[in-house]
Amino acid sequence: MARTGKTLLNEKVRNQINSFYKRNNKYEEDNEDNPKSELQLQIEKLVINCYQKSQELNNDCYIRSRNKYTQDNSSKQERIIQLHNHIVQQDMKITQLDERIIKQHEEANQMINYNTQLAYYWQNSYFILNEEF
Repeated sequence: MARTGKTLLNEKVRNQINSFYKRNNKYEEDNEDNPKSELQLQIEKLVINCYQKSQELNNDCYIRSRNKYTQDNSSKQERIIQLHNHIVQQDMKITQLDERIIKQHEEANQMINYNTQLAYYWQNSYFILNEEF
């Protein structure tokens, strides 16, 4: 039987959680006198929560895959087309914004160059006037 990526991922998550519990049990045996820190308790809660969420996702994915044959595919295709059109529109907006940014950047560079030339001109004029008087 071929294993899917989801199955491999689930096995990897299970292995990580099992190794965490093994390490945690070893820590408890080694440190029976020392209570767990708040951080360790939070980590345990997070690991348990992650495991529960992964189980919920697995169940949800299983139900969806089981029900996918009973759903109408045309509505999915319509939704995909709508999403694709939306993505194209957003891409066009981004392109327009990029063009505006480039244009504004070029205008700013032109103003900087003009101001630099103007400052140079006035600086030279000032030195020329000071030399004459």
